[in-house]
Amino acid sequence: MAKIWLNAGHGGNDPGACANGRSEAKQVEKLTRAVGSLLSGVWHTVWYTRDVSPYMETYVPRENSQPADIFASFHQNSGGGRGYESFVSGVNNCALSCAKALAGDMAKIWPLRGSTYGAGVKNHTDAAVGSLYVISGTVSPAFLGEFGFIDSAADVQIFDDNFDYI
Repeated sequence: MAKIWLNAGHGGNDPGACANGRSEAKQVEKLTRAVGSLLSGVWHTVWYTRDVSPYMETYVPRENSQPADIFASFHQNSGGGRGYESFVSGVNNCALSCAKALAGDMAKIWPLRGSTYGAGVKNHTDAAVGSLYVISGTVSPAFLGEFGFIDSAADVQIFDDNFDYI
């Protein structure tokens, strides 16, 4: 079975994006724990970065000393957009395969935002936001998913109505 690091984006003193009465850190923590429960329920080994620390400078070195088969980071976007997108580190690895599969599933409920590899999946070096250290700093194949825009009432509704599906 696989060894998996799950990262709920932001946390600690950083709430991430905030809108519609919600914080990104709290929303993605719920999602990350639900995904982890499903994965550990089918015998995968799951580690949570928030169990180590909410801060990248602490958990990225820990991940690098305890590599996994995949590192997945969960986030929500903001800034007036809509939809799902993901970013991957490296090419031709399990993170890219997982990101493509997840984007295909998310396309059933959300519009997909731009892509390098198709289906809303971008290489992290193509991101306008920079290198996305949370995935580029890890030694494990990694992807980051942006599960809608927290400042879009429509995306918040999609997130709530489809939480179990997501």
